[in-house]
Amino acid sequence: NFEVQKYKRMAPSVFDILDISHPEFDSSQYGLIQADVNKHMHMHVITPDNQIKVGVDAFVHIWQRLDRFAFLRRIIGLSVVRPVADLGYDFFATYIRPILPKNKR
Repeated sequence: NFEVQKYKRMAPSVFDILDISHPEFDSSQYGLIQADVNKHMHMHVITPDNQIKVGVDAFVHIWQRLDRFAFLRRIIGLSVVRPVADLGYDFFATYIRPILPKNKR
């Protein structure tokens, strides 16, 4: 997706990109269930210590590795903002992301 590619261009040595919706992706290698991955189009991140971050947690992890997003990290960290961000992202991932055009494979 556009945003993932943007992060990759910003820091090519920091991120490896995997398309978890690709038919050849082996979700079991990461302790994921492919049906759940396909059903919930949330961003997933695997950290250097092999933790899996999903949704807003995934973006926060990415932003922690890119200094230019310090402001967003602080905003999302606010106790009144985080629940709204989680709900907003869940809505986007569930209802909007599935109808957006997919990258050509």
